[in-house]
Amino acid sequence: MVGSQHIIFCKKSGCPVVAREEIFQTISTCHTNVGHSGRDQTWAEVKNNYAGIKWDVIDIFLKTCTSCCQRQAVKSLPSGKAMINLSFLIRVQIDLIDFRSRPDNEYKWILHARDCFSKYSWAYALKSKRAAEVASHVFDQFCSFGPPRIFQSDNGREFTAGVIQEVCNMWPGTVMIHGRPRHPQTPVAI
Repeated sequence: MVGSQHIIFCKKSGCPVVAREEIFQTISTCHTNVGHSGRDQTWAEVKNNYAGIKWDVIDIFLKTCTSCCQRQAVKSLPSGKAMINLSFLIRVQIDLIDFRSRPDNEYKWILHARDCFSKYSWAYALKSKRAAEVASHVFDQFCSFGPPRIFQSDNGREFTAGVIQEVCNMWPGTVMIHGRPRHPQTPVAI
């Protein structure tokens, strides 16, 4: 008994056992004593001086330590090449959106086209994703707004089919490229 407190010591280590209510403060003190050095140093300090604190509690505490959270380096993403578009309809990206889980009667797909310069979008409801149906809407869009210089799509069968290629061949200035839509590192064709 120390003062008015009863302290229990561990037989194995000879260190005082920490009460549940005091675990947070004890870990905080040990973590500060080692200069916010991290999990392993904090665990060594706790293990050498106290008993009854589990290793995984140290991890939980470190996630709440404001000093350590502010010090962590922010991971930077690798910078890719920016897509430079100088005017409307230089590059149009096109993709299909699957709505089979929430169909609107017989319409289960949406054909989405987007101009990279103005961010203007077109959307067409589709009953299926057959190449002929996709080509019909692409043809209508080209007739209404004019063909883009670069027509970019993913590698889906509906876009790599000969029907789409024929639509693009009708406008000799249009180049069809396949890759991931809305991704700046896809090959640039000018």
